[in-house]
Amino acid sequence: MHAHHHHKPAPFQAPVVRLDGEEIPAAEIAAEMQHHPASDGAQAWRKAAEALVIRRLLVAEARRQGIAPAPEAEETEEEALVRHLLDAEVQVPQADEATCRRWFEANRARFRTSPAWQAGHVLLAEVKADPARLPDIARQVSDCPSRAEGGALGLL
Repeated sequence: MHAHHHHKPAPFQAPVVRLDGEEIPAAEIAAEMQHHPASDGAQAWRKAAEALVIRRLLVAEARRQGIAPAPEAEETEEEALVRHLLDAEVQVPQADEATCRRWFEANRARFRTSPAWQAGHVLLAEVKADPARLPDIARQVSDCPSRAEGGALGLL
């Protein structure tokens, strides 16, 4: 009969990450991991390594295009190169006024404001003076679906 030993999972072995034959230092990946929350170390390591590979590819492409880095404020030279490359390559569509108006008309409900705001402080004073009146006041002035319940929202 064999006694069953519970083996601890092997500690995470960080794989070597290479891009175009060049190894990305483990310390650099470890430092990047703080920006990639994950359920376990291996997943965080993979996300961090991916981010570094992508950044290196973007920097390499910026240099290939001869972009001159012009860092702003706290930026590193690499961050400036990536920003310039993305500014040049990524086209963000600009909506004209007609497009904006069409979208506004189609989404009007999102912009509805409650007329009860102007009288807000008066209502609060009334409710503070006589808390038992809240249900009546809510039924009269509320825009909330809870007005039918006298402002009651149920258990929250």
